[in-house]
Amino acid sequence: MTGSRGDPGELRARMVGTLRDRGIFHDVVIERAFDQVPREAFLPGVAIEQVYSGDMIPTKHDTSGSLVSSSSEVGVMASMIEMCELAPGHRVLEIGAGTGYNAAILATVVGERGEVTTVDIDAACVQEARDHLATAGFGRVSVVDADGWYGHAKRAPYDRIEVTASSSEISPDWVKQLADDGRLVLPLRLPAGAQVLVSFKKDGRNLVSTAVRPGAFIPLRGPAVRSEDLTEVAGFDVAPSSLSDSARSVLEALLSGRPRTIELSGPVRPDAFALIAMAMPSAIGVRRQGKDGAAIGVFVEDPAGLALLELAGSAFAGPLTHLVGYGSSLAMDALRVQLDAVRKSSVRDFHIVARRRRPPTDHLGFRLEFIREGTS
Repeated sequence: MTGSRGDPGELRARMVGTLRDRGIFHDVVIERAFDQVPREAFLPGVAIEQVYSGDMIPTKHDTSGSLVSSSSEVGVMASMIEMCELAPGHRVLEIGAGTGYNAAILATVVGERGEVTTVDIDAACVQEARDHLATAGFGRVSVVDADGWYGHAKRAPYDRIEVTASSSEISPDWVKQLADDGRLVLPLRLPAGAQVLVSFKKDGRNLVSTAVRPGAFIPLRGPAVRSEDLTEVAGFDVAPSSLSDSARSVLEALLSGRPRTIELSGPVRPDAFALIAMAMPSAIGVRRQGKDGAAIGVFVEDPAGLALLELAGSAFAGPLTHLVGYGSSLAMDALRVQLDAVRKSSVRDFHIVARRRRPPTDHLGFRLEFIREGTS
């Protein structure tokens, strides 16, 4: 989405219209919220054309250069909010305040009778979000400086909890603070670095998905949060990290070599990345350190080979357009078989059940089961 220089309101309307044309909106109330809330109030200093491009806009990096906070891509944000199934008067907890823009959209949808609390572990982000919300007329949103892994028990129970950073685990505290029949919506991190957006319905001690959609967010932060399962190999971040010494040596030699790039005959839907991760427990994820983008595929130790489906463009956006191969063609043959199997599939075909572990721990409160529609 691009816009010429002009009035912020006109650019906002153009952004919303583009999202509508893409089929992003299915709820007119949410569409109106995006048309009403001034995104520029949450991104001071950013060119108005960039603000209303609808793109993800980085807002903070850590000392290593890794992105730790952003204003998310608006289309993904809208999809995730629709997955919340909000209604006027709902009490909502957001984990990850960011700029405050998402909280403002939530507050607009639930209305004056609703309550929105947003929590962030970064004190600077909390203050900025609080200032942005006040400037935009959303002082009623409560912005809390706290570790979102533990939710915010003081204002519980919540009808909806939306986590705006990815996690491979579900916090037991989120579920405790969720009202009966409530919804928990989060970017769920899968093996090999893939992600899906999941809306879970509370069902007694367990959670059952009501919707699964493509999408991805930066990782949730905090001392209790399990970090991404990555290891460094030849200048790449590789997932999973559990490589034997011999496998690591083989992979390092492969990644140090010259790859073969193969153009696909047609674009593959972005959720192929997540589908391969769910279908192949042995899938490997590869990402060049310090760069956007990612790849997933097959690693064979003997005969040595690596085949990857590369995500073109910025991280988790744009069509999947390349196959990249190193070494033996056996890995590429295996990847093509998987790719053919998922071409006609969608993450929407999956149901995810999160079953309570016994005994639960801070990290491993729930065990995940992936069930493809039509199977048992």
